[in-house]
Amino acid sequence: MFSVVIRRCFNELIISLVVVFLSVVIASYVMYMLEHEAQAEKFSSVPATMWWGIITMTTIDYGDLYPITPVGRLVGGIVAFFGLCMLALPIATIGAGKTRGRDVITP
Repeated sequence: MFSVVIRRCFNELIISLVVVFLSVVIASYVMYMLEHEAQAEKFSSVPATMWWGIITMTTIDYGDLYPITPVGRLVGGIVAFFGLCMLALPIATIGAGKTRGRDVITP
């Protein structure tokens, strides 16, 4: 049943995964610009900062990379909240795909 739902929602899932990926890239770029001067050894490049973006958006937060500037902390909080919303997209898409195409059973 799961494979049927995945096939039924494949395009929507691809779009949501692209949006999540672009969100990580944009958030990482913004955080790099905000934190590079304060923590040049930790936020050394945008690809290195993408580690921060991934762990923040998934709310894992290992604690090895975090913002220390006030604006960086504000952006970090916004990214964490936005990450929860973005990761809920594929779950909602699969749930909606499970009900799509079902016949309504009437008594």
